[in-house]
Amino acid sequence: MNGSTLNLSGAWKAFWEGISSGLGNLPMGLAIIGMLIIVAGLVKFFWDKRRGGGGNNSQLVWTSVVGALLAAPNLIIPLLLGILDLVVNMFVKLVKSVDLS
Repeated sequence: MNGSTLNLSGAWKAFWEGISSGLGNLPMGLAIIGMLIIVAGLVKFFWDKRRGGGGNNSQLVWTSVVGALLAAPNLIIPLLLGILDLVVNMFVKLVKSVDLS
């Protein structure tokens, strides 16, 4: 990092490596909990759908997002932070390229 670009995904990688190496089986436990949350959300969605309730799509989406974040934090979070890095760095470059004189 040269001071002129934002690197949130690199910071997350360093943070997550420190956490996961220091706490042993934490990543596996989070993955299991995330998978169970996703499965429970799907079962509830289809159960409500079968009972004629129509199902709650927004509840299914949020349950899936939380489950995915828990199940794969070393994939999902760096991807989102990488996109944010790209957008912010493009904005900063655009602002720096504007000559105000």
